[in-house]
Amino acid sequence: YGENIGDLPTLVQIARRAGLDVARTEADLKGNTGQARVIQHVELAVQMGVSSVPLFVFNKQFAVSGARQPAYLLAAMEHSLKSVQAS
Repeated sequence: YGENIGDLPTLVQIARRAGLDVARTEADLKGNTGQARVIQHVELAVQMGVSSVPLFVFNKQFAVSGARQPAYLLAAMEHSLKSVQAS
């Protein structure tokens, strides 16, 4: 916590701790590939009407906005799964 996520070396260290491919992460951050993906995700979020975080989307159909208890998220996942199984 309290790390400067606007700093490339800090992001690389975070990626390493998260078990991500450090070379790919660094290449994505230095190039436009990662930026283009972020822009695509932001544009999709805007189209979906996302206005807050966190936002959890299940099966591209159900969304849960805001911090929620694990049991609430589990119920949303189960509801989403039942919907898929019913169709």
